[in-house]
Amino acid sequence: MSWIFISLLATPSAQAYECIDFDGPGGFCGCYFAPGNSLTYHVVASDFTADEETAIQKGANAWDAGQGKVNRGADWDFIRGSDITGWSRANLRNDVAMETDGWFANEMAPLSAMAVATHTYFLCWASEVDILFRASEDWMPQLPAFNDADVTEPSIGMVAIHEFGHALGWEHEDDVISVMDSFYPFGGDISYAYRISENDYLGLLNEKADSSTGLNLLLSKFSSTGRGSSREEWTAASRGTETWSGCPGECLTGDERPNPVMAMYMGTDAKVDTEVRWSLSTDVHCLDADDRIVGTRGMRLAVNEPTNVYLNNFCIPSSTPPGNYRVCAVIDPDNDISEPSGADNQVVSDLTFEVESCP
Repeated sequence: MSWIFISLLATPSAQAYECIDFDGPGGFCGCYFAPGNSLTYHVVASDFTADEETAIQKGANAWDAGQGKVNRGADWDFIRGSDITGWSRANLRNDVAMETDGWFANEMAPLSAMAVATHTYFLCWASEVDILFRASEDWMPQLPAFNDADVTEPSIGMVAIHEFGHALGWEHEDDVISVMDSFYPFGGDISYAYRISENDYLGLLNEKADSSTGLNLLLSKFSSTGRGSSREEWTAASRGTETWSGCPGECLTGDERPNPVMAMYMGTDAKVDTEVRWSLSTDVHCLDADDRIVGTRGMRLAVNEPTNVYLNNFCIPSSTPPGNYRVCAVIDPDNDISEPSGADNQVVSDLTFEVESCP
């Protein structure tokens, strides 16, 4: 016997970070990860442009974890199989396709739903998960420049990360740090790379732990509220009417300095010693030759425990030319720690920092 369950990217859910609540025979069965350590999916290639296909694949691969992967200490892969000419429900195959507004309406999806993940269950396992994108959306095949509420074209890769999270069995988590957040365009501190964020990784580690060796360092511009949630700090909205500004040679402390970043270490050792370096940049890339270093903070991180990191004294070099800069932060800036990838080691502010012309 099979059952259908549909997850929507649209309205908020009251769920915290937990598995989709599906009552099979005998009640709640747990998370619906496919048996084993991988799930193969098939794309209706004619429904997407080549760039959209690439973005979808990158969104799926953001969840991949294990030996040699960015996400260490867990074991999971989404594998793209051969392309198909059409999708079908209950065919024991995981399909990715576009669908019409009429199809979404028949599924009783709200008008705001950009995509759905449909689960077909046999007993306690998902016998297949099909992901459908709304064809009438004006999809953007690349990541947005920032997590910007003014983005009008949704990123198909960013939505794909979310929907593949549902394929793993995750419910919505109403926390802007998570790619499983139910709102768009927030949904994870993606920071110019297709990647999951701290809360998503911890869920993956909890359900698909393995003996992968090695480690990964991750940095986020979200901070922990200490109440099981997080908030994005490096945006204009988070500052209200206030702006970041200072004079060459000035050191900022307290509320004048940029808000904290969140650091996390994922690996097999109990602790790791590293540092975060802050700088002012004229673009979205950290530690370019012309960036101005404003301070460094050393720290010891415990495994799998997100930690807020402040820079106590944010000192603007006296040689800094007046102008508008973005605030950068990089963990392990000198690459002292061997990692599979440094794609998740830096974050850049949405809000600019004004270095003023001061007497």
